[in-house]
Amino acid sequence: MNDGPEDTAPRAEILRVFLVLLIYFVISLLTNILGPIIPEIIRSFSLSLTAAALLPFAFFIAYGLTSIPAGILIETYFPKKQSCFRRL
Repeated sequence: MNDGPEDTAPRAEILRVFLVLLIYFVISLLTNILGPIIPEIIRSFSLSLTAAALLPFAFFIAYGLTSIPAGILIETYFPKKQSCFRRL
């Protein structure tokens, strides 16, 4: 097997795809697991429904607030690297 430059490009692309899939899986796991465990969290910590609803809300707000600056940074500093994700 040849480990030349022509072999590193497909490996890097596969790694990027795997990383995107892993991040998507983790985000989905975090958001989907909160629903079933909310009743236990309410009982354990004596929370109201409003306070318990802040758990998923805080996650989505943090995700939204960090997505905007991250997108600006990618467009500013890595315009060519961003174009490789457009093929996905």
